[in-house]
Amino acid sequence: MPADQAQFDRAEVPIARIENWIRRAQQWIAQVHGVARSILQLPPGDPARSWAGRFSSPATFARLSGFDVHAPPTIPAADDDVKYAAINDRLTALALVVNPTFLANGPDVRANMMLERLVDIMDTAEISAPLRPAYVEFVRRVRNDEGL
Repeated sequence: MPADQAQFDRAEVPIARIENWIRRAQQWIAQVHGVARSILQLPPGDPARSWAGRFSSPATFARLSGFDVHAPPTIPAADDDVKYAAINDRLTALALVVNPTFLANGPDVRANMMLERLVDIMDTAEISAPLRPAYVEFVRRVRNDEGL
């Protein structure tokens, strides 16, 4: 409604922020997925089968965030490849909801509220309850690392 336009205009900055955070987190997880796959494709014993000189921060962030993946210097396990692909899929499926409680806060608080809400509204068949905090924490770690 036209009377609500000013409130929704205030939502634009946090919406843009959360979209940027999620997009960057998705890019990071896609990169680590590719690196993990390339490591796993090498034969056992190959000296290149390591994280050395590779994009390993997302793997570390994923592990620190609560995802059950192997963090460098440990090489990825075969199922880590599938886990990174699943994380990437879930990050692409997040959607936004704006309501009066959201609009009553400042831009940073609104962006954090949206991040948490986006993960909360995902079906439990997509993101299990124990992993929900890990998705929020991973996006926050990427956001903080990149100064977003």
